[in-house]
Amino acid sequence: MPVMPPSHAQSIPPSLLALQGGFANLPQRPQPSHLLLLACEDADELRAKTLALRARLAETEDLRSVAALFEREAAPRPGRHRLAVVGASARDVVDRLDLALQKLAQPLRARFQAKGAVFYGEVSDDTSGRDGAGRTGRTVFLFPGQGSQVEGMLDELCLVFPSVRAWIEDLDRALCDLPVVAPSVLAYPPVRELTAEGLSALAHERIELASGAQLGVVVNLALCDLLTDLGVEPDLIAGHSNGEHAAIYASGIVALDRGGVLGLCRRFSEIALSMPPPASAEAVAAVSLVDRKTLDDVVRRHDALFLSMINCPTQFVIAGTADAVRDGSAALRGTGALVQAMPFRRAYHTPLFSTWSERLSAVYSANDVVEPRVPLYSCVTAEPFPSDAAGFHRCAADQLSRRLDFQATMERLYADGGRRFVEVGPGNALTGFVNDTLRDRTYLAVTTSRAGQPALLEFERALARLFVDGVDLDYSSRTWRTLEESGWAAVVGAHGAGAMGSRADAQRPAPPQAAAQHAAFPAEIARRHFDVMNEFLASQSRMLDLVLAATAREPLPAPSSPWPLLGAIIDRRPSRIETRRRYTAELDPLLGEHSLGPHLAGGPRNAAPLAVVPFTFSMEIAAEAALELFAGGVVARMRGIRGSRWLALDRGVLDLAIEAEVRSATPCVAAVRLFDLAEGRRALAFEAEVEVTAGFAAQAGRFLPPPSAPSRPATWAPARFYRDFAFHGRAFQSIRSIDGVDAERIAARLEIPRPPGGDARACHLDPGFLDSAGQLVGLWLLEHGNEHFGIFPFQLRSFEHVRPAPAPGTIVRAEARVRRLAPGVTSADIEFFDEAGAFYRLSGFEQRYLPLPASLVTTLMGGWSADPHVVPQRERFLSVEGASPSERVIRLPHKLLEESWGIWRRALAHHVLSCRELDDWYDAQQRDTAWLLGRAAAKEAVRRSIEARGLRVESVDLSVTGPAAGELTVDGAALDAAVSVAVERVADATLARLGRGSGRIGSAVSPTLAGAGT
Repeated sequence: MPVMPPSHAQSIPPSLLALQGGFANLPQRPQPSHLLLLACEDADELRAKTLALRARLAETEDLRSVAALFEREAAPRPGRHRLAVVGASARDVVDRLDLALQKLAQPLRARFQAKGAVFYGEVSDDTSGRDGAGRTGRTVFLFPGQGSQVEGMLDELCLVFPSVRAWIEDLDRALCDLPVVAPSVLAYPPVRELTAEGLSALAHERIELASGAQLGVVVNLALCDLLTDLGVEPDLIAGHSNGEHAAIYASGIVALDRGGVLGLCRRFSEIALSMPPPASAEAVAAVSLVDRKTLDDVVRRHDALFLSMINCPTQFVIAGTADAVRDGSAALRGTGALVQAMPFRRAYHTPLFSTWSERLSAVYSANDVVEPRVPLYSCVTAEPFPSDAAGFHRCAADQLSRRLDFQATMERLYADGGRRFVEVGPGNALTGFVNDTLRDRTYLAVTTSRAGQPALLEFERALARLFVDGVDLDYSSRTWRTLEESGWAAVVGAHGAGAMGSRADAQRPAPPQAAAQHAAFPAEIARRHFDVMNEFLASQSRMLDLVLAATAREPLPAPSSPWPLLGAIIDRRPSRIETRRRYTAELDPLLGEHSLGPHLAGGPRNAAPLAVVPFTFSMEIAAEAALELFAGGVVARMRGIRGSRWLALDRGVLDLAIEAEVRSATPCVAAVRLFDLAEGRRALAFEAEVEVTAGFAAQAGRFLPPPSAPSRPATWAPARFYRDFAFHGRAFQSIRSIDGVDAERIAARLEIPRPPGGDARACHLDPGFLDSAGQLVGLWLLEHGNEHFGIFPFQLRSFEHVRPAPAPGTIVRAEARVRRLAPGVTSADIEFFDEAGAFYRLSGFEQRYLPLPASLVTTLMGGWSADPHVVPQRERFLSVEGASPSERVIRLPHKLLEESWGIWRRALAHHVLSCRELDDWYDAQQRDTAWLLGRAAAKEAVRRSIEARGLRVESVDLSVTGPAAGELTVDGAALDAAVSVAVERVADATLARLGRGSGRIGSAVSPTLAGAGT
């Protein structure tokens, strides 16, 4: 379907569409919050245990020490009497326990709560759904729709749980080439950098169907994943308005994996973008304090006005043409009703939006309908979805063009046994509708996220309410362990404890190797010592962050770790370390050979190409951090490896903060995060879980099955690949031959490369060789007809380090199984092996490939040589001839150059601008794209004129003065005199025309420049 510019996008400045990297605007850390759960079979036992816990916490003020009171159980036995306490600190928890003891001393009711922080429930053994506590019966997941999306939603959960962030990141990638604001920017905009108009435009976009609606769907699904991983399983599911898409995916009624869900999100965005604007302006308004008969009478009296939603007995929504809504609202106000205009620009849930249903039907009809895992209810019919394919497609397609009756749906869900209603998404509107509909009945309504409340604290409140209502959480789940090991709460069972944060900080986790142990300090002295030292080191870290924010390029502390890539350890605690490191091409020559742009002949130049940090280089940093944390051993495997942003050596320098924290002591697992410190920020860039063991296991066999079909010979030779496409120096040029390729496979022979420049520092992994995994996928794409694209890895599900890589110069082999996950995304399983078996295994290696203009590919990629005196002769021009030989035209869309944190724009700047111009562009011009392209076009006009005389000069050897467009002046050692060039922008094209004096260009070109290649 062709994509048309959305009508609402006309009011959005292009600068907003170009914004990237919403995760850079997340808070640095969650606000402090603690959750304490207690469960006992007997009420007196609960009182006694609460009193003991309160005394212990008052003594230590350390929630993590709670587990020391009890013998730890792997899975605490759930008890009938349950207490949950939420607080902002350990002292808060103590105060809440005092309040709980007061309540527990009184005659107990089946349930009580106090101050939104203390929750108690007695769980009945009755499973009929009729007990007074309301704990039995069925759990209903409710997914909110349009309007629930708010700025900052789930921000702390994004920090704590990579799975939440992954959903939004994946949606960013699915929509990256559409004319919409990046979903991550909608969720976490750079507030301080935007005007009031820009923030208003983003607020409107946040509730539009093209991008904001899809963001709402994946945020709902991210919360659903957290809850189900914790063992909170739904018995019934329903979605309100646009939330029905999330309900459909969560129920399993359509046979879609995660990639399929994201593919449908993209299709819905395309449909929204191609929808024609309404013939007449439309509007929506919420109505309350009105009886149904009065409302129906008003709606009947106004043409093109519809009752579009019945949310609960006291709230309705009307929609229609703007004139009809205005007149109907006035009539309703005359009856005493309260009417509030809503920010929506289309009359959703009315016949005026029937075009959407027609297109939606075609999309859903292309997907198989299966038996749902969980019964799914429609808020249009207030009944379960039809089980036949035709009925499902019709019901799913109608959800935005027919009246929505949420009130009737809640009545039906209650009649079918629903007693526990969980709002799975941002906001608490549905919880309010449930409370209004089911008032005076036995039920529980729970909100998991609410605007204006700390996201982690609100999520913990939800868990507290579910726990005391009888939900048995899964304490072995990944989500629970993340909370547990981060020190944010504890759970105490009837005969034991399992603690969130029970990891004792009084002793560092034992390294994987056996080692002699020194005599321990007395426990209290050791605890006080570590408390003082931790506060001192934390204050040092905060001070260093402030200094970095003020002077981002000041010298960093001298290295203090023996590992080559870690730098200075500025915070060491028993369970975590933090380091700072500055990376440069001189200090880290491997990075100098992984650059976007050619290394030019003729000796030192005014500027160097943009060095980009390989994904595998970040893996090595994470591995070293884990080894430092656990005091040695070997990295056996890594999981959950994700890159959140491109890391590059802007102006030749990259500053990183590296954090490693113990995730598990048995086995030894560290959570490692890399933060980009550029421009005074601390932006998450890379993360992984790293498992450290005493030694390698004896499992060097093969794991990829034999190919299912014979492979065909490759058409791309490695020499051609490195010369014409890749941007890798000799330290990355591992591939020697392609043994075969087919629809899902590529096999190759490789040579372990030598480190660049005689670098003798020992890395634990071999990041230069490991980078060939991405190169193999790039070759597979080239073999399947893709051309002129950039490919970058962003996620790796699992990496197994079976044994050390062989020595440099050794010939090894590799096999990769590759498939396309979604438009522009590949996933691969790759194995590296020799005669002794496998040594590296990568599973679920996901990369994004982005089609690029041929001129950009030939300018920035291919032709890299480690020998500065041998550069392949190659045309590297961005422009084509315009209306005359003196006119050059560059056609590069600004959005393309500005997406992905401007990686292509930054690379182009390093290729085009001299050092002085580059500093000006980074500082005074604030990375202005038009300014950069104007200089690129002006320089190319001059270079083309010089080339016509048989001479060569590079853009970095010329300088330009003047504005972004208009009359510019080009000068340089290659010119007898400065040259005037007229530059203008027409749509996505930048035009440059030589002025008077161009005939003298090149008459004084130096012999060095004249002989230089491009």
